[in-house]
Amino acid sequence: MGLGSPAADAVAAAEWRNSPVPARVGAAVRGAGASASMAPGLENLGATCYLNATLQQLFAVQSFRAGVLALDVGEDADLARQARAETGGACSGEAGCDNGDHDSLLFQLQSLFAHLHEHRGGGRAGTTAALCGAFRDWEGAPINPRVQQDATEFLSSLFQQLEGRLAGT
Repeated sequence: MGLGSPAADAVAAAEWRNSPVPARVGAAVRGAGASASMAPGLENLGATCYLNATLQQLFAVQSFRAGVLALDVGEDADLARQARAETGGACSGEAGCDNGDHDSLLFQLQSLFAHLHEHRGGGRAGTTAALCGAFRDWEGAPINPRVQQDATEFLSSLFQQLEGRLAGT
């Protein structure tokens, strides 16, 4: 606790332990388990917590999630599959996940949302590696998962890129 003297902190800690609140909170957490609506989460590729938190919040917005999942990304999907085939399906490049300019951000976002949707209530975490390669920052470079970024700047750039790709649809 650290706000008062050591004796006062010990008394406050004992009062907290003996209050009914910790028991109720603990029971609620233990009883919650993995909800059927709970997405499995995303792997942290190094310093991608800003990206993961932003994408998980967007996934939680039902109308946004439904819109992304309903998009026809046919040509984009073909180009992304071709790029993965050319790179052996693995991420490459200095950033750790650059699959080339043929990878579609929209396709990768849809694939990630589909994974999170299919594995609700538990399952393996999704990975943002392919999305990192498809995304381009303000200078045209893919996301380097080892470099922390600002979540607001990422969201702004993501929306700008999605808007550009969805223009005319």
